[in-house]
Amino acid sequence: RLIKAVGWDQGASDINSTVAFFQNATLQIFNEFVLFIGTGTKIFICPIARRQDNYYDLYDTVKQAQRNLVNLNPSYIYEAPPQDNVICGSDNIHLSNGSYAAISTNLARKILAVLGNTITGAIDPPRFSSASRSGLTVTVPISLPTGITALTPTSGASGFRAFNGDPNAGGTEIPVTAASYSGGAFSLTLSTTPSGT
Repeated sequence: RLIKAVGWDQGASDINSTVAFFQNATLQIFNEFVLFIGTGTKIFICPIARRQDNYYDLYDTVKQAQRNLVNLNPSYIYEAPPQDNVICGSDNIHLSNGSYAAISTNLARKILAVLGNTITGAIDPPRFSSASRSGLTVTVPISLPTGITALTPTSGASGFRAFNGDPNAGGTEIPVTAASYSGGAFSLTLSTTPSGT
């Protein structure tokens, strides 16, 4: 049978665009897919990710638009497995060939699961739920979904950033000097103590 599903993997190219622009334009495209493929079509957005680029730039704009689309249209738009929990290439930005293959497998699992099939293996990624700070140490609990029982490596974690205040409103970055994983949580060490909570 025909599976009415679209996997949407979107990059970022227009540096002058806003969240509203990306969100509205992408929704128009998705609605065209539904009209063309048929009622009941499901859309799966692959979240854009870059390990080394600033989170608070165009990539964050696209990420926010994608999150909004999923949250505002839960009946037919879904979040696909992300692209930031797999191995990158030598530039530490773009994914390796093996990572693209792994993501394709996870995306297929996600589509089949949403369409009501019983799936074996991981579908969604680990999830952050909250964060707390004591002195220079920030603790970030993480929940592991079905199909994932452990995280490796446990030391040398990367990709975390800390800010003193909202980075979208002039907050300043506090360097993270170390990050490790143990007992269901990441532990981050900050270089200085922030002024707020």
